[in-house]
Amino acid sequence: MTIKGTNPAGLARIGLWLRSCRLLILVSAIAGCMLLTLCGANGSLLLALTSHVGKLPRSTFSPSATSSPFTAGQAAPPLALSNLDGWPVTLSEQQGQVVLLAFWTTWCAPCLRELEHIQTLYDARPPGLMIITVCQEARNADYIRAFARERGWSFPVLHDADLTTVHRYQVRAVPRTLLIDQEGVVRYDRLGYGPGYDAELDAAINALLPTARLGGER
Repeated sequence: MTIKGTNPAGLARIGLWLRSCRLLILVSAIAGCMLLTLCGANGSLLLALTSHVGKLPRSTFSPSATSSPFTAGQAAPPLALSNLDGWPVTLSEQQGQVVLLAFWTTWCAPCLRELEHIQTLYDARPPGLMIITVCQEARNADYIRAFARERGWSFPVLHDADLTTVHRYQVRAVPRTLLIDQEGVVRYDRLGYGPGYDAELDAAINALLPTARLGGER
């Protein structure tokens, strides 16, 4: 049946367009469900997407920064950033010490919980342990300094506004915590934060630095 005054070819095109719209809606709904599933309880994937797409500038990405992947047991990539007062800090200067390196953002709730324990470690200051945290945000240093001061944190905070080190260390979600031994080799690499993680980190530090006597041994 043909509606008076309507071109049959035009009706066919309209029908095709409506079917395409329904297909697009279905695909979008499936993709949304998959994203929610992948995000999980910790929201790690969502944090990664927010960090690298929404909150932080894309224009700073450098393909060469991720051309040399690393894993635990290999040498840590170079690190050279400024602290919140503008003073340069490099990983090479820490040779001979165990370095705890933690990547975080101000909007990451698991990061903030982990940083409370990192502050406890910093207060203990076992000889031979250097603590470095990296805030990977495009916000200015004054905001991050005030954020840390409000929470009573005094551990070193480096600012990676252009994501140079974040890409070099392939930080796709936070919190990301590493231990680097006295020779500059990554010995511990953990993503996320949850129950038992503080004790696990303490044990890993004790294994690399027996004199630390962290946790229940202290």
